Amino acid sequence: MHDIASLYEQRLSPAMADAYLRRIGYDGQRDGSAATLAQIQQRHLLSVPFENLDILRGTALSLAVPDLFAKIVTRRRGGFCFELNGLFGYLLRALGYEVVDYTARFMLGAAAALGR
Repeated sequence: MHDIASLYEQRLSPAMADAYLRRIGYDGQRDGSAATLAQIQQRHLLSVPFENLDILRGTALSLAVPDLFAKIVTRRRGGFCFELNGLFGYLLRALGYEVVDYTARFMLGAAAALGR
């Protein structure tokens, strides 16, 4: 298990970023522009499915970069929101984009939002 602070210190290597881009079928510019970001995001959304099979199976989950990379890029699986958005954020950082992570949750049966 990794502590939260150590997760934010992790990075994708240039070779890992290249493999991720191959996984999603992106071979365009890497110029840090908004247009490039939109293309990479579209390729990611069309190539990496949302799935929560590990949760249903009771498989231990990890948000560590090597584990996410192995699951999503090497084994060509999908993942749940924290996995997909987490690894995508690491990719964007590796490509030079500034990324801010936000988390949220919902509560079944909650009548109103509990915070802002």
